[in-house]
Amino acid sequence: MRPALTKPIIFDDAFITSVVQYGESDCIVRMFTRTNGRISAFFKRGFSRRKGSACAQAPALARVGLIDATHKLARMTSCDIDPITIQLMTSLKAFGYAAYFAELIEKFLPEADPSPAIFLTIEEMLQSLVNHGAQAFLLRAFELRLLSYCGYLPEMPNDKDEARVVAFDPVGCRLLSASCENSVPFSSQAVRLAKTMLIAKIGSVNYDHPVLELLMIGRIFQSRLRLMGLGPLKTVSFLKQISER
Repeated sequence: MRPALTKPIIFDDAFITSVVQYGESDCIVRMFTRTNGRISAFFKRGFSRRKGSACAQAPALARVGLIDATHKLARMTSCDIDPITIQLMTSLKAFGYAAYFAELIEKFLPEADPSPAIFLTIEEMLQSLVNHGAQAFLLRAFELRLLSYCGYLPEMPNDKDEARVVAFDPVGCRLLSASCENSVPFSSQAVRLAKTMLIAKIGSVNYDHPVLELLMIGRIFQSRLRLMGLGPLKTVSFLKQISER
């Protein structure tokens, strides 16, 4: 019988972002959960490769068992990897995309800050990777939604004013109707595409988008990374390496 003071196991959905080995077979698991946001937990024998034992891996979608340890590191008791993770492993590029999402989650989101909307976005992204393959549109859509959630997204013009946009200011993070010093070109088509990516369900839109507009949208996120001093990203280097193969 379980002692009266033993805390119950809480089960939650999680996107495992990284795993750090601790000792011979234990590990620290960093994850973004549906209920509690980004947390870390100690997983005893979570790095074990023995047959029949639960093993943590990253990036991965999983159902995890957790025991809360107030003012201490939470304890992880189980890790059931979602089948979608296995499907992602069949494509090195898709795996790289998932790793990119994981790195951004760790860098941008504070600990213990629940965001069901971001977790839903992650689920949609991973399913779209399986359904459509590694598409650049997915990277841009995730970046925009992350910026929007964190309050870093430039103000998007209304439908009437979007035709006036001709440039983006990477320092002030503003869309401009006239070029200025250090600004870069940005088109009204890119504005419309960005607005679509922010509101449309991932995987429900046409993936055949002009490369130029996607590059323009990517500059919004790149400029924010520079301003926050968060680059260079390890996963970007990895994606460049596999694209050169």
